[in-house]
Amino acid sequence: MTAKKKYAYRYYEEKDEISVWFVDENGKDKYPPVTGMFVEVALDPKESDKGSSRHGDGKVQICDGKEKHLCGEDLYAASYKFGADMLATEDTNGGQKGNEEWWEVCYDVKGPRKDYVSQTRYER
Repeated sequence: MTAKKKYAYRYYEEKDEISVWFVDENGKDKYPPVTGMFVEVALDPKESDKGSSRHGDGKVQICDGKEKHLCGEDLYAASYKFGADMLATEDTNGGQKGNEEWWEVCYDVKGPRKDYVSQTRYER
């Protein structure tokens, strides 16, 4: 089965959190409007050095969703992983970007007819 969905990601500096919104896919707008919130993620990082949680020599920051999203009978739980250079607030490498400019989103979906994990990685 193939499925696709568009999302808009918004970062709120005051709260240090990301919110993920559904995007209207029916129109032809270059920047279509959002139609509702999917999940919120507080960027309260926990450091991890477990095998698949690392990328290169840098540290990985893991952020779990503040809440889960119930869609019908299906429950979506989101978690995010950020490479060290994605969340850096100051230059720690003498003006040079490191190799840790990436982030991953993982949705764990459970329901009467759904039981899967969707993982996507974005890199610069």
